[in-house]
Amino acid sequence: MNRTVMLPLIVAAGGFLPGMPPVASAQLIFETRALAGTDGPLGPGLGTGVHFSDLDSAPVINSAGQTAFRGELIGVGVNGLNASGIWSEGGGSGLALVARKGNPAPGTTGAVSFGSFNTPVLNSGGQTSFRGFLNGAGVTTADDRGIWSEGGGSGLALIAREGGQAPGTAAGVKFNSFNEPMLNGAGQTAFHGVISGPGMTRVNNLGIWSDGGGLGLALVARAGSQAPGMAAGVNFVNISIPALNGAGQTAFVSGLTGTGVTSANDSSIWSEGVESGLAPVAREGSQAPGMIADVNFGDFTSSIPALNDRGQTAFIGGLTGVEVTGANDTGIWSEGGGSGLALVARKGSHAPGTTAGVSFISFESPLLNSVGQTAFIGGLTGAGVTHANNEGIWSEAGGSGLALVAREGSQAPGAAPGVIFNSLEAFNSKPVLNGLGQTAFLGFLTGAGVTGANNSGIWATDLDGLLQLIVREGNLFDVSNDPLSPDLRTISDLSLVTNSGGEDGRPTSFNDAGQVAFRAGFTDGSQGIFVANTLASPATLAGDYNNDG
Repeated sequence: MNRTVMLPLIVAAGGFLPGMPPVASAQLIFETRALAGTDGPLGPGLGTGVHFSDLDSAPVINSAGQTAFRGELIGVGVNGLNASGIWSEGGGSGLALVARKGNPAPGTTGAVSFGSFNTPVLNSGGQTSFRGFLNGAGVTTADDRGIWSEGGGSGLALIAREGGQAPGTAAGVKFNSFNEPMLNGAGQTAFHGVISGPGMTRVNNLGIWSDGGGLGLALVARAGSQAPGMAAGVNFVNISIPALNGAGQTAFVSGLTGTGVTSANDSSIWSEGVESGLAPVAREGSQAPGMIADVNFGDFTSSIPALNDRGQTAFIGGLTGVEVTGANDTGIWSEGGGSGLALVARKGSHAPGTTAGVSFISFESPLLNSVGQTAFIGGLTGAGVTHANNEGIWSEAGGSGLALVAREGSQAPGAAPGVIFNSLEAFNSKPVLNGLGQTAFLGFLTGAGVTGANNSGIWATDLDGLLQLIVREGNLFDVSNDPLSPDLRTISDLSLVTNSGGEDGRPTSFNDAGQVAFRAGFTDGSQGIFVANTLASPATLAGDYNNDG
């Protein structure tokens, strides 16, 4: 059952202070999806007496409001050999086990079982994909990792394993390691891998593989191979982690080497969404859109490109050329406007929402949503800028250009007057962006009354672009789904999956229904997985975007 809570009451439970400004008409609907210490519907579903002991990763959520997460177990029959797993609501009938430590790992032979797991990705069809580790007879450090996916539609299946032949390479060339996989709505995966074997060197041992073409796992691009559309002998080098969209297209950054390549043109952005195949979106040394003549792209090594289902990209690029200095040599570009690559923001330009004389000095890799809007973290310099207020989050989601979402040193909505944002990316947390243009993030606070017990929270913008507090450390929080039987606990810590625009194949915590999935730990040692609905509209409050539990 859903529970609707007026936002000021959530704050009041955690220590509302006289004079605290009210939060305008905001209502939140919370649901508990999993809870440590119970073997009922919110438990692991492994029988009486088996509980979650630790929900040790933040959950991911899909467009249907279903969640998936990694958890630890305690109870009857649980030991160190089987005490962890991945759970998902993607099957449509509540929380269910996807994979468990100690269980046979699909696609392997003999007594080979799962040993541990990374955080899963969950797609719109309720399918998961994850990187897992193996134990068992014959397993060595050369073959103890793999990537599994439910994307094929017939249950969990092995996509790739260390020590296995790497598609698109010579016989005997094998996977040596992987990054975590991307997963799209069609159940297709993509990943960055390192290979080893005959003829492998640092020049040619990186690549990207994907089954986005619909013909099984295939090589998309490999270091040391010919770069499409470039002069003969111009090859990829130092390929980055990819993004993957719903059409099975990838985007990535790569260096270039070979004939005619110099330090002035050896970096590039690539996408399969540009034409009918892999092609460059931008190359170092070429004219940068939005700049005067002879201002060219510099390198792209600080960026991982964003990608949406339209095949549009967004990325950070350096600049060189006429009138380019250290004060204005970086920018963010996007194809999201629908008329080609365009400048979104440039180092040295005025930062929207700040006073005159305050400009951008740095950028984090941007996010890109389904309608082509970007969001990013930017650093600031200029009049009145100090270490206490030199970073912010910006978004194009308002429809009228780039706007400030939150800034270090500014009043934190839902907190007492004078309690301000201290950090917007502690522990490498980045924003998350949904298709409605809403932005959510994990923020950290400072100010009167702020201690280590209440200095973090989760905020999100509503449909009007107004920032509201979702939940904060130190607050009392009702973990019961029964509004007639509350169970109030004090929040001790929060975690949130971030750094996705929703159509890039990455895990996300924020869907287009305005639902935010998060993990909360409590002072009694328990933890839970929760979903908050941030849309304050009559249709939403009637439950249109919530799954009753």
